[in-house]
Amino acid sequence: MTNSWLPFNLSGAEMPHNVVVGGRDANGSVIHVGRCFHEGQHLPAKVLLNQRKAFVSCDGIEHAYDYCELLIGSNDYFWQNVVDHRLPRNVVSVGISQQTGEPILIGRAQYGNAMLVGKVLPSLRCVQVAFNGKERDLGHYEILVNNSINSSEIVTKSLYPAIKTEETKGYRWQRFAFNEIRPYDAIMGGNDSDGCPIYVGRAQHNGEMLVANIVPTKLSNFISYCGQEIVKVDVEILCGRHLEWLSCRNHQIPTNAVLCSDASSNNRLYVGRGHFENSLIVGKVSKIHRALFIPYKGCERRLENYEVLVENEEREICRTIEHVNLKTPQPMPSPSTNFNEPCNYASATAPPLLPSPVYPQQTCLMNSFNRPSSPDKWVISTPFAPLPKNAVLSGHLFASPIYVCRAFHNGKLIPGKYLLSRSAAVVTYNGQEVVKKNFEILVGDHYRWVTSTSGLPAGAVQVDRLGNNEPVYIGRSFYGGALIPGKICPPYRCLDIAFNGAAISLQSYEILVK
Repeated sequence: MTNSWLPFNLSGAEMPHNVVVGGRDANGSVIHVGRCFHEGQHLPAKVLLNQRKAFVSCDGIEHAYDYCELLIGSNDYFWQNVVDHRLPRNVVSVGISQQTGEPILIGRAQYGNAMLVGKVLPSLRCVQVAFNGKERDLGHYEILVNNSINSSEIVTKSLYPAIKTEETKGYRWQRFAFNEIRPYDAIMGGNDSDGCPIYVGRAQHNGEMLVANIVPTKLSNFISYCGQEIVKVDVEILCGRHLEWLSCRNHQIPTNAVLCSDASSNNRLYVGRGHFENSLIVGKVSKIHRALFIPYKGCERRLENYEVLVENEEREICRTIEHVNLKTPQPMPSPSTNFNEPCNYASATAPPLLPSPVYPQQTCLMNSFNRPSSPDKWVISTPFAPLPKNAVLSGHLFASPIYVCRAFHNGKLIPGKYLLSRSAAVVTYNGQEVVKKNFEILVGDHYRWVTSTSGLPAGAVQVDRLGNNEPVYIGRSFYGGALIPGKICPPYRCLDIAFNGAAISLQSYEILVK
């Protein structure tokens, strides 16, 4: 079968039979599923018969229509909870996005007392719904699924690219203004000397596309050009996943480096970053000049030591949702007697950074490694696995959260850091930073950080013991504008952390206690 869309004039006609129900408004009115043609493309619509209107969200605004198309066949569809933003193959599409070229899907989410229908763009990892004149981004949502796999409008392989092509890059450039909500997956590149985060952007200047520093807290965008720092208004922000920063050795640009300029340009410019006067600043990398150029305090600076932003070639291929044990899809709420907009919700919110996982948790105690039993709980994890519930937060790296983890290395359990933005666990060993594919994340509610003075505080969390039977503990400290966890080894006078590929010892730190 194919999806059946029935043209419908809301000005006076009665609602047809068998229209797909999407949810309820805050006043208890039933919301039906429809679509409207808006600015050259179809968008999912929430249809309210009591208001004789269909509403769509676009560019941060709610738009109302008297005419729409209704989705017919209520027995052929069901709502399925989205786990870790992984979409099933048989989701329903209303059309293709003109901006990104990806399918526009139908989703719904709870907002206060309402269950609202909206649009889902896979790259944004949220559902966008219309409510009280504004567009809201919600991170926890359900997706509309068709029981028939043969539907001509069901998205299949386009959501699950197994081969990396120009069309299936893991990143995109998106127009950005400071009066807009920052995209959920915007790439942070560094921080200013006063700690303000810097995002990766690009801007046109004199016919060239150049790397830009986007600093939202200062409402400023900067590029470097011909020895000068130049302020730009019109910029694009880099968004995506599975990107990482790699040290550029001997000025050899990796083949998977992120391009800022046109691929056909004679002087290709890549995205890089480097340290300069207590700042980590984004800039342009030129193969011809074999250097990184950054804007800083009115001038263009040249750096010989820098990192290049690359796309991880080992990106996880999207899995279908049927391989995961799911909770029962959220039922439609009962009609509410509360007719007011919920006061506990902000007028517009970005999707939460850490959606609550719904995977069943497999907890592992220390005796899983043939160690003595411990009250501390460690959850076995791997890169790109969902974050366990109640994971212990240990710090941040340029506003991206870091969690407490541990991993085996050379026969020892070593405490380390789990970087959510990179989905990577890192430990230090013999003065080097080591990335681990198999690790455990500490979970629990009753942990706290205590400043180290003399000796070890009571309740310090122990990870393992060294060859001389002396325990290793977990600590954290500020370094380079970040709050980073690490290990505390005998004689317990310093903290060893991993930072930018090296191991660093710090004398001032905090210890994790329970």
